[in-house]
Amino acid sequence: MRTVFDSLTARIYTSDFRVYGHMHLPPNQESAWHLNRSDRIFLPLTEAIVYRAGFSHPPSEAEFRASVAFITIPLSKILWVVGGRCAEIHEDQSTREVYVLYPDYFLKGELRMAKNVRLSSHLSEISYPKNFQTLYNVSLGIANKDQLLKDTPSLEFFDFATVNMANVGGVFDLSMDNP
Repeated sequence: MRTVFDSLTARIYTSDFRVYGHMHLPPNQESAWHLNRSDRIFLPLTEAIVYRAGFSHPPSEAEFRASVAFITIPLSKILWVVGGRCAEIHEDQSTREVYVLYPDYFLKGELRMAKNVRLSSHLSEISYPKNFQTLYNVSLGIANKDQLLKDTPSLEFFDFATVNMANVGGVFDLSMDNP
């Protein structure tokens, strides 16, 4: 019997392109789990619109590159994803406020992880082969050398984003218990 997949809108950010389209997930499966599957190395999308790399939303007409019925993106190229389906929050997890750094911008959000574990230990233990992690209550900001990250205005907010930790420039923790 064939599984019917749910078609969910998503934005895929890579260092080369931004792709807006439909991600197809098995029922009740969240984006991070699906992207971490060891039997897949590509993410297929349907009804896709491809734009030049960047982070502004909505993209400008000048950033448009193609509109295609189907595209598949190497998972190793994905920086982060907005859309799809959110991972469940477990009671036994603590919340860490983190910044995820990229060359020209950053994501600020909440990372859920086991209590009393250092961020570096958590990322080392879970990130390979599960590079994709869910951040909650995410804001997008532009890095500015003349302004502290915490004082940078947010360009956009997301309930959640799925981040490929293998492709970030760095991650740091802002939790109150680890200032």
